Amino acid sequence: MHAVIRKRQGLPWEKEVSQGFSKNSTHLIQVAAIPNFEPMAEDTLTLAHGVLAYPKLVREINSPLLTLKQKALNKMLEMTVASRHIASFLAVGCVAALNTAARDSDSEVKGMATNALARIAREDKGRQELVAQQSVGVLLQCAADESAQVRLAAFEAVSWLAVTHEGMRACYEAGFVKVTVDRCTEEGGESEAQVQLAALVALHALSKNNPGARAAIDCGAIEMCVKVLEHGTDAMCEQAGYCLTALTFDQLNKSTALASDIMDPLILLLRSNKSLAVKMAAASALMSMTNGIRFEDGSNACKKAAIDAGAVGALVPLLQEGLAHERAGTMSHKTSALTVYVTKCIANLADLVIGRKQLQACLKDLDILSKSNEPLVRKHATIAVERVKWQP
Repeated sequence: MHAVIRKRQGLPWEKEVSQGFSKNSTHLIQVAAIPNFEPMAEDTLTLAHGVLAYPKLVREINSPLLTLKQKALNKMLEMTVASRHIASFLAVGCVAALNTAARDSDSEVKGMATNALARIAREDKGRQELVAQQSVGVLLQCAADESAQVRLAAFEAVSWLAVTHEGMRACYEAGFVKVTVDRCTEEGGESEAQVQLAALVALHALSKNNPGARAAIDCGAIEMCVKVLEHGTDAMCEQAGYCLTALTFDQLNKSTALASDIMDPLILLLRSNKSLAVKMAAASALMSMTNGIRFEDGSNACKKAAIDAGAVGALVPLLQEGLAHERAGTMSHKTSALTVYVTKCIANLADLVIGRKQLQACLKDLDILSKSNEPLVRKHATIAVERVKWQP
């Protein structure tokens, strides 16, 4: 430790060796005691080594000197890449200091503080501390900040906070659902695609419980997501698809999505040359839309609308993805997601006579998949075969 301290002060150090009074006195004069070393500047970030680094950095985050705050936050961001450092920062009360820094007038300080909160939210202990320190209110302010980086970090933090029930409830009660929906609408005025994507990720996380989903639907989330499917980037379309999967669970919400013409953009994504991830999200949303009971008038409006939009012609070619994995012996839980969604959709559409007629051509492919070693693929392909072959 003595060697570390001397090195930090810029002073040479050599281990003392007992060689008598003469040798030791010479060592003391030449090395061990050098007076009048150069003082450090006022805004120099002094760091202790070991456990004392954490309280010092947290203290400097709220320093009156702007440069010192920036240096401390930058150092903290470097250290919080590792989970062990996050735990040590939490132990010395970093969240309260970051809440204050996130309200700072300097945009760079706000950006780094919000990024630090987002990193802390990745850890379970961090999420608990963010809820306890009421950081959601701070993040709500950051989500409306003029800096795109601050807004981006705020939505990233919320998407991690919503992993736990307590964090999700705190975000919902603070009104974060409306903020996330508004950020993705034309009226919201969000110019950065990255921020819109982060808001969609946060909305997906917030919509996984009933209060959050109801609040999102009341704010027009279904209509917004349908528009994103039509005009968004690939990554935004993917998240919008998963949001719609969560938001169209109830039959009433399916009718809302149907009134927003959801089928055409979904089928278009399935037919396009989009990435596998986008097609998976679109198939997931279509599965949710076509799954369920009849409407009050006794009709299967969602299934009929999907077939009229060309769902069968879009779904059948996607079975080749699963067949390719079967032939290569690479079918697994990880690689089977698209095939599972597609076979579920086919089984749903086979409830209608017109659906069964159009699906006769893919019975051979479904038979092969019904013998798959992957349980979910085998299960849903078998159900699809039974429904397509069914006759009254």
